[in-house]
Amino acid sequence: MFCQRRDTDQLKRIQRVSINDKFIVECRESESIYQVLADSGFTFLGNCGGKGICGKCVVTVGTQKVLACQYKIQNDISVSTGNLWQYTGNNTIASEKPDKTEKADTVSSSAPNIAVAVDLGSTTIGVSCMDLEKKCEITAFSFTNPQYSYGADVISRIRFCMEKEENLLLLGQLVENMLQKTLKERLGEAYSNIGSIVYSGNTTMLHILRGLSVDGLSKAPFMPVSTEYEVCKRDMVNNIFPPGFSAFVGADILTGAEFLKMGRNEAYDLLIDLGTNGEMLLLNKDCGCAAATACGPVFDSAVTGAVYGSECIKAIANCIKRRLVDRTGRIASHYFDKGIEIDKGFIIRQENIRNFQLAKGAVYAGIQCLLRECGITADCVANVYISGGLGFYMDIRDAFTVKLLPEEFREKITISGNTSLEGARKLVLSDDRECEVIVSEYQAIKERTTSLELADLDGFQDAYMQSLDF
Repeated sequence: MFCQRRDTDQLKRIQRVSINDKFIVECRESESIYQVLADSGFTFLGNCGGKGICGKCVVTVGTQKVLACQYKIQNDISVSTGNLWQYTGNNTIASEKPDKTEKADTVSSSAPNIAVAVDLGSTTIGVSCMDLEKKCEITAFSFTNPQYSYGADVISRIRFCMEKEENLLLLGQLVENMLQKTLKERLGEAYSNIGSIVYSGNTTMLHILRGLSVDGLSKAPFMPVSTEYEVCKRDMVNNIFPPGFSAFVGADILTGAEFLKMGRNEAYDLLIDLGTNGEMLLLNKDCGCAAATACGPVFDSAVTGAVYGSECIKAIANCIKRRLVDRTGRIASHYFDKGIEIDKGFIIRQENIRNFQLAKGAVYAGIQCLLRECGITADCVANVYISGGLGFYMDIRDAFTVKLLPEEFREKITISGNTSLEGARKLVLSDDRECEVIVSEYQAIKERTTSLELADLDGFQDAYMQSLDF
């Protein structure tokens, strides 16, 4: 099957790339395979944004395995993507198997007014379509954020946006196009009944979607263009953007905190989002502190061959229990050179352990710093809410084994799921009066919360070093 990319009709020197023997795309000479695959609807679980550092974007050209981001196309080639790459459906390819989320029933054109809640995650985008008259969910689905090919975390995507002016528009359009395409598939003719969309997410994701400059998010003092509540109309649809706290603690945490009814008593509540960006909010009725530390991509790669962070945490926790890894993170001497093979193709090496320690230590130290800034200890926290994809699938017992969370939290944990999406659903279902109350609560939480840059805090480095051991 032939699939022509939108820009190839303007090219003078064109090469053809056969992908998985299923379809062919045209590209510029000297483009990378990485760019061709990304433009054709493929994502991969790498984390360096095409810099050739993570080594995960492996493809096969003929009989040779190469890094897709480093291979420049000079002639017609045939590419096999293998298991690391996932097709996300940006091109119309009839022979590809549809995603399992597309199996749900569609909605007839006679459906009532529809509102859409979106959790714009760095890795996964969650969507819920709501019937505004019946106050119920019509359909829900999720898909891999197509921006993933340009970097697994917000730092990588900020850098990509700053390389060329058009890159910011490109990343925003990737999400818009995928969301629009999937909504049309799920809703059918009722797609035209959508009246409003609430977008919750971290500050970087919302900036990119709105086309706002991310330059201020790239360096101290980390000043976003806007973290305020905003409603704008586009194609007759109200696009609603809840407020956020700061450059790296966004609307996803604020909507989640309001949904969970956090901080309404003297006792403190703690929300930890263990997604790609480890965002945290410690709050009571008088004050609060918020901070973030990138963690998800590191957890995902903590075991060679593994894909999900929860798998990696469990594997390392089991190695600690079996005394194959000691308290300092050193692998037992028998496995030091070859690594610990926990299953066929799944290996824990010393460098994996060290990188994992850096990520989990940052989360643990971040919690300690929030407690210190609020003048309390871990015993004083009444409720600990764990949200985010990694947190949802993680065995919470493993979190204590690897010292990701303080032991004092063991009996206080609530796995709360996607609180960002739930908060967006609550907002999108609200009438005018209810919306005013919710937005007022957003503002009240913001006003009593101090956003912290952990690296700038006195004592963070000491807390960090003390948090590395298991």
